[in-house]
Amino acid sequence: MKVFVINGYPRSGKDSFVEFCNEKYRCKNYSTVDIIKTCARLLGWNGVKDATSRKFLSDLKDLASKAFDTSMQMGIKEMLYAAQTGYDFFFIHAREPQEIEEFKGICNNFLHFNCKTIFIDRPGANDVELSNHSDKEVENYTYDYYVKNDGTLDDWRETAYEFITKQYNPIN
Repeated sequence: MKVFVINGYPRSGKDSFVEFCNEKYRCKNYSTVDIIKTCARLLGWNGVKDATSRKFLSDLKDLASKAFDTSMQMGIKEMLYAAQTGYDFFFIHAREPQEIEEFKGICNNFLHFNCKTIFIDRPGANDVELSNHSDKEVENYTYDYYVKNDGTLDDWRETAYEFITKQYNPIN
């Protein structure tokens, strides 16, 4: 199984990219903020991702990561489950550069998964209000792949198909 840490500004097309990849190969999609969203709902968050709630989610993730390494531990657990259940690819969404580097290091050096990083670049995606450090720092990392989302939805699907097929068949 190959592992990708995927990142980009909000609404850049990360989830649709993985969904399109999953149309060709078996892909597991997980975000390091998923467990945080579950906790936030228990605290009264209504699921709307506006500037205030994005800041809240980022701050809550920082607290959980500092205290319990929650996002990293859950990400590793989900990745191992994906490997055991026959997925071809595991995509983990992570925003913070230090978390990306830590996850990539654990994958490559200890778990022996081939882990690469992807930045989804969509023109204008960073024009929205970025209310938290997690969203503001997405370009503070040198990614292995930069994938541009600048066409129609069909173009984006084709871009995802081409990318994932090359990853599945690296000789091509």
